[in-house]
Amino acid sequence: MTSSIPFDQQFFVEKERGTRYQWLNYLFCILVFIFHGIVFYWIPRFLRSKRDVKFMKYKPVFIFFNMWDSLNHCFKLDIPFFGWTYHYQPSVLLLFLMFIIVNVRFCYIDTIDIDYLPRMYVIGKRIGKVALGNLPIIYLLVTKNDLVASITGLKPERLVFLHFWFARLLFTMITVHMIMTIKYWLDSNFIVMLQIPPQIFGFMSYGSLFLLTFANIKIIRRYAFDFFMVQHRIFSFIMLLLAFFHNGGSKAMVILAVHLLVLDKVIGRIISIIHKVKSPTKGMSEFEILDEKTLRVTIPVKLSSQNADVWYNQFVPKYGSWKAGQHVLLTVGKVSRFQQHPFTIASLSETGKIQLIIRVKNGFTKKLMKKTSQNSSIVEDTASTESDNPEIVKLKASFYGPYGGRFHPLITFDSIVFMAAGSGASFVFPVCLDLLKNIESREIERDYLYRPSNPTVRVTWSIKKFKNIDWYSAQLKMLMPYVNSGKLMLDIYITQESSEKVTIVKESKSTAATSSSSSVFSNNCQVFYNTRPNIPQIIEYHVNSLKYPEENFYKSLAVAACGPHSFNYTAKLECQKHKWTKDCPNIYFYDESFD
Repeated sequence: MTSSIPFDQQFFVEKERGTRYQWLNYLFCILVFIFHGIVFYWIPRFLRSKRDVKFMKYKPVFIFFNMWDSLNHCFKLDIPFFGWTYHYQPSVLLLFLMFIIVNVRFCYIDTIDIDYLPRMYVIGKRIGKVALGNLPIIYLLVTKNDLVASITGLKPERLVFLHFWFARLLFTMITVHMIMTIKYWLDSNFIVMLQIPPQIFGFMSYGSLFLLTFANIKIIRRYAFDFFMVQHRIFSFIMLLLAFFHNGGSKAMVILAVHLLVLDKVIGRIISIIHKVKSPTKGMSEFEILDEKTLRVTIPVKLSSQNADVWYNQFVPKYGSWKAGQHVLLTVGKVSRFQQHPFTIASLSETGKIQLIIRVKNGFTKKLMKKTSQNSSIVEDTASTESDNPEIVKLKASFYGPYGGRFHPLITFDSIVFMAAGSGASFVFPVCLDLLKNIESREIERDYLYRPSNPTVRVTWSIKKFKNIDWYSAQLKMLMPYVNSGKLMLDIYITQESSEKVTIVKESKSTAATSSSSSVFSNNCQVFYNTRPNIPQIIEYHVNSLKYPEENFYKSLAVAACGPHSFNYTAKLECQKHKWTKDCPNIYFYDESFD
């Protein structure tokens, strides 16, 4: 079959089509993420905010979301004989199948009438171009500012997960591109084409991409995260630079990816500098050792009039304000000048201080604990005055953010259950306190629009030792009035101590030295010793309390969990199980994990 395109024009037509489908692939990715955000985050959020407490409006919509949640549920697949176990989500598999189908289609469409070169070589070149259409998306998924997360409604760990898999898709396509093009030149006995500088740059860029793809295995990230981040940045820079030199007439996607990455870093850095300059202490922060594995960091912040709760402020960088449940990326120059690590803010913005509870593990947190221990009762800056508390060390710190906190408005639910394990209370306590304050203020104004008049609020907190309560003594004191008034049920589970052991420890101390742990409680707060919370039983209790056969789907339950993956997964599994039981209320589940 003779091509209708003149022979001398085919090169230019091929180039134009390659560029067109490269941009179409990029735009397709963008539109899919925007669609996901609108349908599965913004629309449900809006509908819940307009809820009529007398009946559940938009019932078919929430039934659809229940179906989607079932599809989005994580399933376990056991491989017999080998003893392997895999966890997968059907929705993610379908999403990637769709992306693969579209990418494959773009790789060969409109190539049959290009016959000035063998078709396999033409397709090989097209694969390289279409693959680069994914490059800006890969970097967008790990930008630190909240724009992408706010548009898509996806949590940071989900964005990182997609970043990994888009990178693997890119690597696979570039590998196929390289094999097909090298085969053409070898079959043509034109080896010199593999030795010219652009091709050498391409091989070197591929080598960097190989290391980026396979040097981020879980064991390296878990035990050598600092090394992982350094090598990731170095090889990412090398890959982008050499890919720029390799692509003679098709540099747009590389340039776009670089500019997106640089713009994100610049914006984050500017906001960080503004926070530091405007800070009442010019970045000087307090570091207090709570126990051998825990630090409390307090960063004074100059508050602004920006309302972080307004929906459109989710898309812009925030200064001097934050929502309950958000996190910041902390940098301590004396420990590691160029590293930022995420920690959830345990305080409300009205306090004027960002408080972080940091559990010591490896890398940055271990170095931070060591630095604080070495400088205990020493002020690092000679221009500052010494702290009244000799156990507090003052170090200069900066932060990027705040970020996150994208959950549905909890004030619209009939029952809200918070579950936290250990330092997961950094998320649960401020979110719960903010909710109770909001309910209280609207009660004073007699404002019952879009909310129930007497919601049930419960907090379940699991910790190892009784003394761990001191981590959040300030937050617990603020919650106690609501416990005493019956507006909050608070259950604390001490998993590794018995009541007898705790009593002996208390009695061994003098009255003046008695721990503040016991002073924050009231008789209405339940403390359970040497046991763990029965998550299925707690959720089942609240589900049953909202079952009304004559008012199916009229009630709603929110469950918010923060803890290790296994803790959150148990809560999520239980919510998923109840979603399709008869007369069950509408259930919304949100989790934050610190694994």
